[in-house]
Amino acid sequence: MKTNRILFFALLAAISFSACKDDDEPTVQQRLQGVWTFEKTIDHDVDGALDLRDTTYGVSGDYVDFRSDNKVYSRYAGLNYDTSNYSIVGSDKLVLDGDTLTIQSLTNNSAQFYSRVDSSATEYSESWIYLKK
Repeated sequence: MKTNRILFFALLAAISFSACKDDDEPTVQQRLQGVWTFEKTIDHDVDGALDLRDTTYGVSGDYVDFRSDNKVYSRYAGLNYDTSNYSIVGSDKLVLDGDTLTIQSLTNNSAQFYSRVDSSATEYSESWIYLKK
């Protein structure tokens, strides 16, 4: 009887530990928070036969600072300071000042976002944003 009780508690402990989720894993918002440096943005605009591509590289001092109060502070192109609101939707969407971007990659030292806006069947704009820590 004592052996059965010990086996029962050992089995119960094993099930409990294997079923537990690691609560220490940071959320997408927690991983995003902090100061990031602009690496580059890539813009692609298509308007019928017109197909424009442009890459803009960050300059010294460009940054994005995602804060825990759902505000983001940024400096871009060495001149433009901005404050916006942001939120995370699901595990792969960043809503930034009303625009939705797909989080393509988010690691401890790099992030990549993508957005596409279709204006018509032959017109659209898409952008990639690359950040690094």
